[in-house]
Amino acid sequence: MNWKNFIVTFSIFIGIIIPVTPTLYYIDSLYESGDYKNSAKILNDLYLEDTNNIDVVYRLARSIFLLGEEESNPNRQADIYYRGFNYAKKALSINVDNGYANFWYAAYIGKIGLLEGTEQKILNSYEVEQYGMRAINLIPDYEHSYHLMGRWHYELAELTWFERSIASLIYATPPKGSYEKAVELFKKAIEINFNEIRHHFWLANTYKAQGQNSLAKKQFRIVLSLKPKNKKDKDMQNKSRKYF
Repeated sequence: MNWKNFIVTFSIFIGIIIPVTPTLYYIDSLYESGDYKNSAKILNDLYLEDTNNIDVVYRLARSIFLLGEEESNPNRQADIYYRGFNYAKKALSINVDNGYANFWYAAYIGKIGLLEGTEQKILNSYEVEQYGMRAINLIPDYEHSYHLMGRWHYELAELTWFERSIASLIYATPPKGSYEKAVELFKKAIEINFNEIRHHFWLANTYKAQGQNSLAKKQFRIVLSLKPKNKKDKDMQNKSRKYF
């Protein structure tokens, strides 16, 4: 049974009438449950019907990004991210003032920087900051923008002396990140959604980098207490167990 027939059958079963085209609510429910494959499939069908629907395009970029997160083969993972990046760029070209389009563009440009090595990571970091902060300004209650910028500060604070030297050669003023700012941003993400495992996991890593081991262990315990919704969550829980 394809997804359109499923929705019609389900609507009849529960006694309501809904359109054959799935609502964005239904697609988001697949995303929230960790079913990125099916959400991407439905969104791809909708994209073929209307390539300029911003709500479809940024959601398609989102689902593909999360499929990439779950791929264990590095080459296939890179292919997934590059494919999804095209939709992120498309979403931004449709509406530069859409907060979600700005967020997913920032997320992809950051991920691609990590894939392509230190120099590209540093080159891309300015765009990550530009579009990540723009996403925060446009949708201030969106937890993932704060997490993204928390990671931005964490990754830059983690740069080695050699990497900082490369940054100095590329820019007169290299981008600067701090653990303190990362803590602030991860705490903000947790304030919005306490049940998101990765917020606690990365706050724990930041505390650990600061040498605040008791605070780190507290966050790792929370990671282990929460219900995982996907493979990435389970991986973070497995990594957290080694601290106990």
